[in-house]
Amino acid sequence: MAPHFKNLAGKEKAEEEVKEPVDPSTWVDKTSGYYRYDGSLTTPPCTEGVIWTIMSKIGDASKEQIDLLKTVATTVEPNARPAQKLNDRIVRYFEV
Repeated sequence: MAPHFKNLAGKEKAEEEVKEPVDPSTWVDKTSGYYRYDGSLTTPPCTEGVIWTIMSKIGDASKEQIDLLKTVATTVEPNARPAQKLNDRIVRYFEV
């Protein structure tokens, strides 16, 4: 994700348009797999219908990158509730 952090520099708000193309597939490690499951939003109203994708390998970010993200991600809320039981949900693992 490092090249995209440069695009965030100087942005004053999260809604500001980034004119350069962004390809989210470049953010993931293509040598590890990922998990997917149907879930819900983590903040009220906790609406169902969200497909969660979790990479099996954790990426790295420097303190400077995290600080930069915090400057533009002003509307991001923390989880409003604890982890929930699976309740018959199926978690699938995909190899890349």
